[in-house]
Amino acid sequence: MQRVLVMGSSGSGKSTFARRLSAMTGIPTVSIDALFWKPGWIESGRDEFERRMTEAAREPRWIMDGNYMRHGAGELRRELSDTIIWFDLPRSTCMLGIFRRIAGSYGQVRPEMAEGCPRRSISNSSATSGPIASSSGRS
Repeated sequence: MQRVLVMGSSGSGKSTFARRLSAMTGIPTVSIDALFWKPGWIESGRDEFERRMTEAAREPRWIMDGNYMRHGAGELRRELSDTIIWFDLPRSTCMLGIFRRIAGSYGQVRPEMAEGCPRRSISNSSATSGPIASSSGRS
């Protein structure tokens, strides 16, 4: 186990699990959210994100938390991973996880996020508030 994808719905515990697995194994964690988001909740361009993800995926060891499978070198990450862990939890469990995450990190930058992306609200209608959930395959 050298290249691990941790996937699932928002709020399912992907990032927490990835950090704990990294602590246990010594395999570095790569946060896909940190590679996608720029300070101030600005999205990376598709080509830039693809390049950053390709570079990260070509490293010899990693644990990646997040989805972004339609772009961001999704197919390459699947091909290179030797382990995929999928969190398939009920929607109510994930929603509770989202609300706990917001309550616990309000106004702070979570460890798996890019610098300059503090949690400010539960709305994703504004680029300055940051998303809490996405139906586009990203989490």
